[in-house]
Amino acid sequence: MPERFTHDFAPIGKEPARPSRERAAPAYGRPWARRKTDAKTEAAEATEAKEDLQENTCWYADASAPMMRSMSYMLLILEEPGQRAQRTKAEGEAVYARMLRFRDELRARDQLLAVESLATRDARAARVQRRGGRPLVQDGPFSEAKEMVGGFFLLSCQTREEALAIAQECPAAEWATVEVRETAPCYD
Repeated sequence: MPERFTHDFAPIGKEPARPSRERAAPAYGRPWARRKTDAKTEAAEATEAKEDLQENTCWYADASAPMMRSMSYMLLILEEPGQRAQRTKAEGEAVYARMLRFRDELRARDQLLAVESLATRDARAARVQRRGGRPLVQDGPFSEAKEMVGGFFLLSCQTREEALAIAQECPAAEWATVEVRETAPCYD
């Protein structure tokens, strides 16, 4: 079951609580799995969701006591297509082992929210769009791609500078580009 992360707040200068893990609703994206509810339950859930959003949004109580939350940043590992195929199996395993050690270091520092390496098999990838109410699916491989997303690290950091420092520690920066992106709502 997927997990979602919420962030706690702390006054500037104090250590914020680390992200807490809550189980996400298992029915996401599966309308047949959604439970039936009455209007009263739906209203209570909507109120709870609104309160949750307010609790997990950076609000300033007053100018004398600003609040700050831990930010999430994503490190995207951008590789040249075919780069992995040029390595021997031993070289690939050594590179992967370095990335696993980096992952473990971030976990030990309690800065890692999620991490994943992505497969290079473009033939199994697909791009999905919906235009005019109709889904369009384009199967790979994608010959026009100049780079591929080889993996990602989702971090919990206080500042952009901290995320940049972590990106500089990433072993993948030696053979790929590590792009640092702050997470934000899609309307920002």
